[in-house]
Amino acid sequence: MPINHKTVKVPFGEDLIDIDVKLAPLLPLLWDWGIETVQCCQEYRPGESCIEFPGTAEVEDFLFRAQKDYKVEVETRNEAEGGGFSIRVRLLVFFPTKDIARLVKALAVELDAVAKPKKPRKVKGK
Repeated sequence: MPINHKTVKVPFGEDLIDIDVKLAPLLPLLWDWGIETVQCCQEYRPGESCIEFPGTAEVEDFLFRAQKDYKVEVETRNEAEGGGFSIRVRLLVFFPTKDIARLVKALAVELDAVAKPKKPRKVKGK
């Protein structure tokens, strides 16, 4: 059964996509860091948000940026109809919904620090 949360339109390339309200500030920061995402849910389980990533490299990048050892799960399900066999695999990271604000702040501060040009050092005597 799909979970329906209030969403907002978020720019993604030349498109606008629907993102759950609570995760809307976080996803663009991940994309700015070059971390691809597939899907997300602000409360997949009570008190837990999740983001689906396309591969392990993106999961590792997210966990590094988050500086937390959040739970990673592989979810599989058969999506075939009529008794067929077609497995869908999802790679999900779960984290407390209450951590979203901390993640947004940490990623934004770090991104801002990287984006600001550093002043060149003055060398004495030159």
